[in-house]
Amino acid sequence: MDAGGAQGCVPVQIALAHSHLAGGNFDLPVVGPIFEEYVQSFGLGQRLSFYPGDFFKDSLPSTDVIIMGHILHDSGLEEKRQLIAKAHAALPGRSSSAKRLLMINGDKTRLACS
Repeated sequence: MDAGGAQGCVPVQIALAHSHLAGGNFDLPVVGPIFEEYVQSFGLGQRLSFYPGDFFKDSLPSTDVIIMGHILHDSGLEEKRQLIAKAHAALPGRSSSAKRLLMINGDKTRLACS
């Protein structure tokens, strides 16, 4: 699941490289038609789904893996913590763990560790 995945480039590339995987994109409802058109252009409509929502307001759908490629760096530290907590809550059994998490600080000049 790509949280804030826009048109779906990341899930599409993963699905193309790994035919046994299914996935999706959680993003604002307005993005849905753009995602669907992009996914269909690769013939992946049966394996990739769109999940409408706002990751600042809504819970993330339950999934095995969550990608947050372009959302954490645009957020303040408290928002980052909130989003990571939502991601943790969406993982099955909440037993998965990140081996390493790097975040960029607010002024984007260095890595912020938490």
